[in-house]
Amino acid sequence: MSSIAQSTIARGLTVFDPAVLKTATGQAMKDQLDAWSFGKNPSVFVQWVPDEMDERQVKQKFDRFGPVDRVEFVPKFDQNRKQIGRMLFVHFENFIGSGFEHCVTACHPDPHELPFAVHTARGPKNYTLKCRINMRPIPKVEYTTSQLTDMFEGLNSRMMAQLADMQKQINDLRMENQALVNENTDLFNRVDELEYEVQDLGDGQNDMSESVKELFSLVNYPANTVIAFDEEEVNEEDFDT
Repeated sequence: MSSIAQSTIARGLTVFDPAVLKTATGQAMKDQLDAWSFGKNPSVFVQWVPDEMDERQVKQKFDRFGPVDRVEFVPKFDQNRKQIGRMLFVHFENFIGSGFEHCVTACHPDPHELPFAVHTARGPKNYTLKCRINMRPIPKVEYTTSQLTDMFEGLNSRMMAQLADMQKQINDLRMENQALVNENTDLFNRVDELEYEVQDLGDGQNDMSESVKELFSLVNYPANTVIAFDEEEVNEEDFDT
């Protein structure tokens, strides 16, 4: 079959089906690989990417093979659900015939190794990106996984900041409430002290009245004079002898 005929089959008759590619052999596999190469929105799966790699660098690296439609970073976990890195999905609008797609299909099911370098303060760091055909393509959605992750992290940060602010307000209210409790306790104590002072004054007045009566009993004053003095109605004429 000529390359033109293969292209015609791939473009028009054969539709890329990852489920078929998983078990296909011979011509059926070749048709599926061609369908992926010439199909709409082909995507590549990279089983691990370095932490230094971001979306801008992904597009710089893969745009040479065709316009990149979207990029998705996905956390990579071990059997204990501990994150051990990130995976990457690169979705193209199409390939531009650079040969990259043929390198990927020629290696299938093994990965095509693509070198990637990151320049750091300590010098360049070299990595190898192992690229495979994406066997689990996901239709384009309004937000990518990385965008949803960023949105979630932003929302989580705002929630944590709001919780911290609310906790501060609660602590301030607790302190204010404790100050009011202490002030109320002081007021009660002051009232008790005033009641004791009033009681002492009353007792003092009673003691003074008794003392005056005892003093007048030593002098031969008329009884009405003693009664008048006790009632605070004594005048100078009452003391004339």
